[in-house]
Amino acid sequence: MIGRQDMFEPLLEALPSLRPMREAFVHKWTGNPHNQGAPGDLPEYLLLGDLARWLIGRLGSGNADDVRLALAVVERWLLEGDHYVQEAATIGFIETLQNNIEDDATRLRFFELFGPEGQHWWKKLDRFWTNGEHLVDERQLPAARQTTWKIDQAVNIPLWRAGRTRRDGKDD
Repeated sequence: MIGRQDMFEPLLEALPSLRPMREAFVHKWTGNPHNQGAPGDLPEYLLLGDLARWLIGRLGSGNADDVRLALAVVERWLLEGDHYVQEAATIGFIETLQNNIEDDATRLRFFELFGPEGQHWWKKLDRFWTNGEHLVDERQLPAARQTTWKIDQAVNIPLWRAGRTRRDGKDD
């Protein structure tokens, strides 16, 4: 299982050119008073955002090989990571990637370069933002319930709507 403390090692093995970015990040945040985590816990989500933007630039400059290598590691994070690593791969990396891509062609290209697990979570994030679908893995439910699983079975009111007032002044 890949844990938080070692999640970047497979990425640095696949793309040694990222080592200076990682080292600068560790240097900046180790002992930083704004880092509120436990000693040794770095705000990895920030680095994942930098990674996403770096990969968008790499793909834009025609270097799909670096993107393929990085996305293969993200696939491993999703499949082999502990809860923190899986969540960071989804929310910290894939969501940042989606939010920073500026054109449909690049968006499609990234989607195609992901493996099956990355594509699954890419689509889940899309449905979260367009339909309010919860970010739960229905594949973990018993087989008989997977096909009948509905968003409102997880929470009656989607969390993003809870407490909102509609335009007509009525509560949701």
